[in-house]
Amino acid sequence: MEKRSIYNKYDAGTGFFGAILMPQIIALVFVMILMFVGSLSGISYQAMIENNYVMMISLLISPIAFFCVFALTNKIHRVNWKKACNLNFKVNIVNVLVSICISACCVFGVMQFVNLFDAIVELTGFKGSYSLPIPLSNAGWLIANLIFLAVLPSIFEELVFRGIIFNGLKQYGKNIAIFGSALLFALMHGGIEQTVYPIIVGIVLGLVMSKTNNIIYPMIIHFCNNAIVVVINYIYTVSNVQSQTQFTFSVYSVLFAIMLAILAVLVIWLLIKLLMKKENRISIEQIEVSDVNKSNYNFNKSNILLWYGIAIGILFWIVDLISGFVA
Repeated sequence: MEKRSIYNKYDAGTGFFGAILMPQIIALVFVMILMFVGSLSGISYQAMIENNYVMMISLLISPIAFFCVFALTNKIHRVNWKKACNLNFKVNIVNVLVSICISACCVFGVMQFVNLFDAIVELTGFKGSYSLPIPLSNAGWLIANLIFLAVLPSIFEELVFRGIIFNGLKQYGKNIAIFGSALLFALMHGGIEQTVYPIIVGIVLGLVMSKTNNIIYPMIIHFCNNAIVVVINYIYTVSNVQSQTQFTFSVYSVLFAIMLAILAVLVIWLLIKLLMKKENRISIEQIEVSDVNKSNYNFNKSNILLWYGIAIGILFWIVDLISGFVA
């Protein structure tokens, strides 16, 4: 059977279902391995998971999981992933520069509003985790953080969410693809402290993907976004300065956070307008029926895996929320 060159809504369902479950499965296997090694070596499980290098290895769980989801979805459904993902390495320098500016606006313009939201949540008694998982005490750890927290997520999370999920959800319409993929992106991150910012960034990534039709640009934005956060934390760490994530309530600070976020959204919207439009624009209505019908699915049935994934994701989110209150 010839491979399809597009993703459909069922591919999106499979991709999200895998994105929710696969990291949990691999994490469970990793924990079992640690417990087995600990039993042989006489080292307690708690001591092992507190080891910096074990924590660094644990950061590979998500990239490996997303790679498996991406590879299996394309293999099972027989999809030409490069074409379906709109992966084109012939990038426009203007789009690259604009993408970098968009990521900077997201971090510096929206983060204060996110800190405001987190502070409001903390008033309810919720205790979230906001620190980076591995040290940032020297240049070596900086490089490690950039690799594990910026390079790998920007590649593999984007292949799944802007590649499979966004493109697949376009069968429901462009707006559903943009906002739906953003909501699923936030749900995948789990936890109330990982909700607002992923939704905002997810919408931005969806808009950029829709405008450029090239997944490289969302990858650039995703990488720069994470890298900026890592570098800022590194500067605070080596300078022995406390990170400015704690929000101080005042009329001025609240208004400033809201107005800065509004200004950032306007600037980001204008920057997206500057992006060079995609070439060979293809809408879902223009896709050949023969290409769509290469799917292994019956298009008359419900997208059950998508709904299962959403249900499981909400369950994990609720569990994380409860644990934040009882911590």
